[in-house]
Amino acid sequence: MQSRTPLLRFPRVNGLPDAEVQRQVNAVLTDRENQDLKTLRNCANVSHYQSPGENIQDSETMRVTYLTPHFLSVDAHVTVRQCAPYPQLNLPEPFTIDLLTGHEVDRKQFFMDGFLPVPDYSVPRKPQGVPTAKLKLLYLSRYKQHDPQCVSAVKDDISYGYELWLDRSRRALVVVPDFPHVIRSCADEIAIPLSEVLPYIADEATVRELSR
Repeated sequence: MQSRTPLLRFPRVNGLPDAEVQRQVNAVLTDRENQDLKTLRNCANVSHYQSPGENIQDSETMRVTYLTPHFLSVDAHVTVRQCAPYPQLNLPEPFTIDLLTGHEVDRKQFFMDGFLPVPDYSVPRKPQGVPTAKLKLLYLSRYKQHDPQCVSAVKDDISYGYELWLDRSRRALVVVPDFPHVIRSCADEIAIPLSEVLPYIADEATVRELSR
């Protein structure tokens, strides 16, 4: 079964005070749109077995969750079934753009040292003596699943990465662990209040922005 040719349109910005920054922002959005459309269209040309009654289409959903003169945050979720060895369902692939510079936010500069885990898939466990990342502790404090395998995965010292995006309506940093397929169902989406994240933001102007 082949999926239909997908349609996808990312937003564009206008009215920014700096025309060059606006051009750069829209170039980032256009590039992301083109890359994702290419992936979905390539998948649409691949036949893949689906179980009787199964009707999973390759698709992507997108919504703007944070927009101010400083930041644009986009919550994008992708489903790929046709050209994947197993279903990749509703995977988060968010991004945030700094509208003052025109570039995607560099998370290592956005947050203070020690907030983000440092994924290293060549090392099976976090080295002894290295403190647990603050982001992981905040995530754990709100994790609600009771399945023993999921609780173990979330608490494990393996340094998984995290998908992050800003959500203005919830005044939160939304967090989803980047777990492997076998435990993907354990990766709950959790909104951490910005008030708890602000102490770990590196730039004072950004702290003021997110405090409003």
